[in-house]
Formats: sequence, C-alpha cells, structure tokens
Amino acid sequence: RAVSFSATTIGNGGLGLLVNEFSGTTVRIMRGVGSGQERIISLNSQTVLTITPPWTTLPDTTSHFTIVDSAWNFGAVGTSSPVKIQVPNRGGQTVQISGRSANALDQESQYELNPLTRWQIGSSGTGGIDSDVPPLPVFSLSLAGQGTIELTGISFPTLANTHTANTGTLTLYFWSELNGPPTLALASATSAVDTALTLSAPGSFTANTFIQIGSEILVITDVQNGGQDLLVERGAQESTAAGHSAGAPVRVLERSTEVVPFSEGFFGSPASQSYAHSIFLPDARIAAAEFYVTNSVGNSLVRHLSFGATNDGGLRTLSGGQVTLQVDGYLAVQTNATPPFVVEGTHAVRDIAAVLSEAPVGGSVQLRILQNTTSYATLTIPAGQTTSAAISGSDLPPLAAGARLRLDILSVPGAPNTLPGKSLTVTIRL
Repeated sequence: RAVSFSATTIGNGGLGLLVNEFSGTTVRIMRGVGSGQERIISLNSQTVLTITPPWTTLPDTTSHFTIVDSAWNFGAVGTSSPVKIQVPNRGGQTVQISGRSANALDQESQYELNPLTRWQIGSSGTGGIDSDVPPLPVFSLSLAGQGTIELTGISFPTLANTHTANTGTLTLYFWSELNGPPTLALASATSAVDTALTLSAPGSFTANTFIQIGSEILVITDVQNGGQDLLVERGAQESTAAGHSAGAPVRVLERSTEVVPFSEGFFGSPASQSYAHSIFLPDARIAAAEFYVTNSVGNSLVRHLSFGATNDGGLRTLSGGQVTLQVDGYLAVQTNATPPFVVEGTHAVRDIAAVLSEAPVGGSVQLRILQNTTSYATLTIPAGQTTSAAISGSDLPPLAAGARLRLDILSVPGAPNTLPGKSLTVTIRL
C-alpha cells in the first residue's frame, strides 16, 4: 500500500529494497486510486520508487502497487499438468502467470480467454536478497606442501545475508624465509604494555607496517629517530601482548592479498562444506591472517587469526623436496666426506637430521654441514643410538642457489673396544 507518493514517486517505509535494485523495471498500481497505471522505475531507494513519466492520476493511501518485470517472459510448455516454471528466487516478490492453450499448429488462444494468476515466491534455503552485510566469517589455513597453503573451513554462525556473497578477501602477513634471519632486534627489554620500542639499528618502516617479536604481532603507528624508535599498537591480529627481552629479533612482515570468488547461493550448499582454495607462497612463515566476505550490501566484519604462538613462530610453507648426503661403510674422521652438492635454487630449510645403519659404541659421532666455506649446522649421534636430534631450520639461513654443501665428520669413537658407526645418511628437508 502506498504510504508516500507524489507526481513522480510512490513508496512504503517497509519495502526494504536495495538501492536501484529495480531500476528499469515497472511499477503497477493494482487497485485503489490510479488503478491500472504502469510506469518505468528510473531509480529506487530502500523505501521509495521514482518513476517516469509522472502519474496521470496521483495515487493516495488507498492505492496498492507492485513491482513487475517490464515484459512477459516465456516460462515453460507442456502437454499435461503440472508445468514447471523457473523464476528468480526473490523471496517475497510476486510472479504473474498466464497459461495459454495452443493447437497443433502452435496457434495460441487469445490472451483474454486464458486465466491469469499471481504467485508470491517464498524464501527457500538461503535464497532471497540479502538485507545486510554477511556475519563475521570463520576460516582456517592448512599447509598443503610444496609451498602451497589452503584456505578452508569457511563458515558463518548463521547463513542469513550470505546468499549474494560473491567474494572473500584473504590477507596474509608473513616473513619471507629467503631473507635469512632478521637483522633487527630490540635494543632494550620491553613490557607487555610498552608502546615505544627502540631497535638495535635504524630500519626502513612506514606507519601501518606489521612486525613480529616472539609470538606477538605489533602494528607501527609512528616512526621516529630515523627508524630506530617506533610507536606501536600491541597484540594485533588477535595475538597476545607479552614482554620481550633485549636482543629479541624483530621481523618486518610482508602482506599478500588474495581475492577468492563465490557463486551466488554457494554458502549452505554441499559444495561449501568441502571448499578449499590453494595459494602458492613458498618459503614464507605466515604470522597472521585476516579474512572477510563481501555480498551485494557490503563487507562483513574482519576475522583475524595469529599463528605466532606455534613452535616455528608461524606457519612455514617451505618449498618441498630434500637433499641427501651419504657415506657408506664404517665412519672415520674426514673432511669433505661426500662430494659437494650444488644447490639449484634458493630454499628455506625445514629441518636436518642424521641416521646410521649401525650405532657407534664407546662415544658419539660429531658431524658438520658447511654451505660453501661457512659452517651451517652441526649434528651429534650419541653412543648406542642410530639417529641424531633433528635441527629445526626455522632459525637457519636459506640454502643459496649455486652454493656447495659439504659434509665433515668431526669425530668418531676411536679407542679400543669401540665402534665408529656405519653407513651415514644426512637428510636436509626443504
């Protein structure tokens, strides 16, 4: 029913339309003053339709109006009842249906001789038009291997306002492990509430840069003293603010944004339950992530996740593969115990471990891996055991493209009644 009206408008405060959603369609006065008039909708607000040309007879509060398509569309054909007709799933809107008979020559009967009926579309499932932005989403990240991370587990506390969701925006905050260990550190200790930091050396920062210290994510709000003094916001991205000691490494995080598409009505369908989107980002340590979903109304609130409290200080994507160095037979102290291995491309290291087929007796085996001429890692296989403790590569520099890896055996048991260990394999996982 018309509540507001003028020569070029008609409206009702309870319409709840999307702005200009029905631009180009037709409004018809069904009964009351001005009944039978039809006008093109030039634009619409949430509650008012603006029409062209003006009404011939000005409507009033007795006028009842409806929004219709500007032309009839062929629905379906059949030789018996019922005939199934597909219409847009717009909950609360009305379709006018005219059923016309035809003969064998496909000659239709006159329009006036056939019934005209109206059907209001119900809202099935999550159909209909969203009236607000989507609710706060839930999501997760999983490591798929070989430098790939997957966006999975997208869900909502309710499916209301998710029907027209068409994109999701994922931003990853990460440290590239190909940069090597961080060169910046705290010059002095800080408490969990301090918002001013002094670094060991000046850095290149701008406001709104994210940094990671320990498991905490911080946002730089101001840069002072040439980049050596920072004002920060603590506990960003749902991380926990904590105290940090002098010398704690400071990692400057990079950002990567990925926009993922969805089809209309995707959420709530069986396909949404197994959704996964792959992102190739090798040799990165993801410290935090944020995600929001966009529908026809706008953006949802942003969900934040922090991964700094994991054992590695983040999700390590790595690149996959491994390097294996082997020595056959019984061991002896030896420099360049294996031929040098030439690294083809730059890679971060997942971990390093050594294994023997026969354990040493009477002492341990000491090993050293060198990258070119620089000591890279040392391993110890204790007496009576065949494996060393694995060394995490999270704090090691990357293996550089073109570098030569060499293995030295530093010590083995050599006293009487001892055994040096046999058949050594050192594995460097990437």
